[in-house]
Amino acid sequence: MRVSLLTACSTLLGMALGIALNALTDLSWFALHRPTIALVAWSAVALLAVAWVVLYVRQLPPVEIRRPKPYEHVPHRVTIEGIQRRGLAGSVQIFVLSGDLKWYPVQTTVTGKRWRADDVHIGSPNAPSGRWYHLVAVAGAPAVPGATDALPPGARSPEVPVIRQ
Repeated sequence: MRVSLLTACSTLLGMALGIALNALTDLSWFALHRPTIALVAWSAVALLAVAWVVLYVRQLPPVEIRRPKPYEHVPHRVTIEGIQRRGLAGSVQIFVLSGDLKWYPVQTTVTGKRWRADDVHIGSPNAPSGRWYHLVAVAGAPAVPGATDALPPGARSPEVPVIRQ
């Protein structure tokens, strides 16, 4: 079984947090008589919380598609929205993988860390319902003018599979 770094660290940090909180409840009597012990225990809890947040943020993808959600049923024309993180700035392109195994680029409008592409065509107008398509956002790549066999280099979002209505 494959376990991600975030899952492993979250489990260890959760166990350590549980132990620290248990120690704090046991030390509540000592807090009145020996404040140094309580201060050390609370400092350990704060350090564990900060470590977990840092690990969580590092695991987030640099570019993310927020809408549509994975496995969502979408119409022929859809709005795609997302965000970019970690100081990325500039253009974001959406790529739609269609049945001919080509990636079709769509330009987005970027406002700060958020980006949006309106009226994105998912497949052809006469494509049958139930067909699968994949969406990927790429940031920091040169503009791709037409369909391509491979995604350009750049910061990529995880693939978002969608199903045509």
